[in-house]
Amino acid sequence: LAQEVVVFFPVFSRCVMTDSQLRRRGASQPKEEAALTESSNNISDEEILRLKTETRNDIADPKKALLLAEAYAERGQVDDAVKSLKKAMNRFDKFRNNFEIVYTLGCYQLDAQNGSAAEREFETAVKLQPMNSDAHYALSEARMMMGDVGRSINSLRRAHRLKPQDFDILVALGVKLGLSNDEGVEEEAVKYLDKALAVKPGNMQALVARGDALLRAKRHEEALNHAEAWEKQLDSSQPYERCVFQRQQCDALTGLGQPDLAVGKGEEALAGARALGDDHPRQSALCNAHAVLCEALIKGKKYDQALEQFKTFTTESPIAIHLHIKIKSSLSDLGFEKEATEIFEAAADRDPTMRKLADAYKQVQDAEKNATADRLATEKRSNVTKMVAAGVMFSFGLIFLLIR
Repeated sequence: LAQEVVVFFPVFSRCVMTDSQLRRRGASQPKEEAALTESSNNISDEEILRLKTETRNDIADPKKALLLAEAYAERGQVDDAVKSLKKAMNRFDKFRNNFEIVYTLGCYQLDAQNGSAAEREFETAVKLQPMNSDAHYALSEARMMMGDVGRSINSLRRAHRLKPQDFDILVALGVKLGLSNDEGVEEEAVKYLDKALAVKPGNMQALVARGDALLRAKRHEEALNHAEAWEKQLDSSQPYERCVFQRQQCDALTGLGQPDLAVGKGEEALAGARALGDDHPRQSALCNAHAVLCEALIKGKKYDQALEQFKTFTTESPIAIHLHIKIKSSLSDLGFEKEATEIFEAAADRDPTMRKLADAYKQVQDAEKNATADRLATEKRSNVTKMVAAGVMFSFGLIFLLIR
């Protein structure tokens, strides 16, 4: 249940790279740019002015354009970085076919949360260098930002074919396959993460992702052993990872039919998530811990506690709408529709963002239902047409026999 929270919190998925990480993967970094990165906090207005002047004086030099954009980005002015590269492309048309310019612009668009614009740039980058695995990887990130899981995975598969031992690509495949609705991808995800751990044994990012993949594959016993073993090896500097492994143990114990033990682990995970600082993905940890704890309480038939936990969940993590709706649905199926609905609606009334997300989620669900209904109606009409046609042919056959 809890694993899907990454859809609402993509920034917390450890496989998603920052724009600067993507730039280091996909484009060479000039010495001047590296120096700028090291002293990013000291880039003055005078330095920006100097770089702008150099860019105007030498419009055909891509390094000048990249240096100016990088200076803006390192000052936190990502929108200005995007604008500067666009201006450079308008001034010198050949930049539109320069891989480093196009790729870097895509990275800045991604960092500015402009998923559609980033996708266009990375699609161009892929056309310019179709054998560049990093361009395919970046295109996957842009498509994931837009919620297009299927095409994001397709781009990752192309990247993997080009670089089959690349750690980042292997982990990204392991994580994103878990968001797919395709059959059989759960075991495939585990295999990719096993390969990632063969490249970097003991890597915490891959270990965390592997635990979730095992849970999605319903390999609960193995997931429990995995999470228990690695939690024991953590130290005090890894509170987020500890929360994750505790949450995975809760989920696994619920799957193994041990809800009482699961509740204990879920409470540990929730307490740890609440204690996380701003330097950790606290909201993601909270959502996941709340979700598995609710599930454990429901599984253990502790319905009053489950309703109370659901109320706390909607208060502490109002934007995890799809998880709220799933838990509300589970409680409703057990005869607690009135209580669960009241909790959900009261939380949405308190939080305008939650209300907007709830309305948007309902629109998506209604659209999916209408699409399914239309498809079934079309199939029904098609079947009726086929039956009529078959009847007509049968009638003609009888007539033919009678004539004979």
